[in-house]
Amino acid sequence: MCNETTHFRCLYGGCIPISNICNNKNDCWDGSDENELLCLEDEDLDAKYEDIHGDCESNFDCKDKGALVGDRCITWDRVCDGKSDCTDNRDESTSICAMIPCAPPNFRCKYGACISQNAMCNHVIDCFDSSDELLEICLHPSAYVDVATSLNHSSSDEITTFQGRQKWTVNECVLNDPKMVGEDFLSGITYLGGDGKVPDKNHVVLRCAEGYSLDGEKYNICDGDKWLNKLGRCVQQCKHFGNNEHSTQCFHNNILVDCEQQYLLKDTEMKVTCAPGYIDEAYGTQVCGDGGEWKVKKALPKCKPMCGFKVIEDCPDPWEMSVFQRGHKPIFQFACTATVVSPFFLLAPSSCFQNITIKSVKSREPVLYTVAEGERYTETFNAHELHAYKLHNVSFIQNVTQEYEGIFYPLVLVQLMQPLEIGANLNPVCLSDNDPPEKWLTRGDFKENVGKAICKKKNDLYVLEEYIGSGSAKYDISAFMRPIKDYI
Repeated sequence: MCNETTHFRCLYGGCIPISNICNNKNDCWDGSDENELLCLEDEDLDAKYEDIHGDCESNFDCKDKGALVGDRCITWDRVCDGKSDCTDNRDESTSICAMIPCAPPNFRCKYGACISQNAMCNHVIDCFDSSDELLEICLHPSAYVDVATSLNHSSSDEITTFQGRQKWTVNECVLNDPKMVGEDFLSGITYLGGDGKVPDKNHVVLRCAEGYSLDGEKYNICDGDKWLNKLGRCVQQCKHFGNNEHSTQCFHNNILVDCEQQYLLKDTEMKVTCAPGYIDEAYGTQVCGDGGEWKVKKALPKCKPMCGFKVIEDCPDPWEMSVFQRGHKPIFQFACTATVVSPFFLLAPSSCFQNITIKSVKSREPVLYTVAEGERYTETFNAHELHAYKLHNVSFIQNVTQEYEGIFYPLVLVQLMQPLEIGANLNPVCLSDNDPPEKWLTRGDFKENVGKAICKKKNDLYVLEEYIGSGSAKYDISAFMRPIKDYI
């Protein structure tokens, strides 16, 4: 019992400090300390009572949906009596029943209704939410049955009492799947799978935990100690499958569904083709299996990005991008031009990443850099203000070097956080398969063109032939092909 002077008794039986009621915070887990009929005052409380009475003067108004029997008005002795009289069950709602007095020795149902003590634990559901037949309550001396008479009829739902010689038997159905949740269709009481037991005659709506789907009937009824319908099971769903190089189309039971949703149901069939900008005429098929795994029915296409094509010859090269570097403030300044060699990688001169803008930070720290799509842009911009650039974050900066006459000459591969979307306006340059010549380095004054890719058109596609790697050296790119291809 709670000290009525200092504490408030929650509907479920717990005690909280009386100062915690009506503070717009649920201190009782069932929320009974924030009941409107407890917390509203003056005109607001009068309005609430007028709403309950409605058009029924001194009776209870079932509102527009009416009563199960008779008109919409029911007498107050039928309110919170354990049986629903309104079509929408509002006469047995927790918000009203929690405030109905229930003098001893009567029994208060879990949701607040009041029934006779004699109706408790009689193997007949008298409370709307079945709480008068809960095992924890019904393990009571007056409700024992002799163990000897039930020895040959024992089942898992018979619980031994502390005396060890007598039992209380009750009919209920088990939710044996730990991923399953059952919600009472009428009262909204939730039963968790694994050890959840639904009382006899209760109608439940079944659902599964996130990432699982119900394979079976959504609605079920506990009939004695068995389910009226075969109890379904929770089947793990397949996670969304998607990347830039593939296009997908999904079907479930021959109905087109959205492939982009987070989880897809068991037996969903996904047809996979190459996305625009990628090459492979084949298509593959995979199906969502029992364990949430995609099972390949037909091998998925190995999609390669299209390279070296220009829609209009006079337009800027679609493989050209601009690298920007920041300092202490989020102001980015042009650093160099880079060349797209794959959806994830750009080729850039080593000198682009040697400028120290923050003393305590290495010049090759990826967070200092961002890359802008399109032709060479040099205009400084503030990351927190509007600008015209479409930017990509950098995840890693990797040297690729080759030796020439005893000196190592470096280039840099810039790895992006996310792949580029390949298309007519943005695609990688094609890479040469030629063997490097003996003399692959040309010295000269190239200061104005550092980072420039020199390409040659072959079979309507542009292939990278030479690269200006510094202000004084131009490289035949074939000398760097092996380390470049090893990374990308």
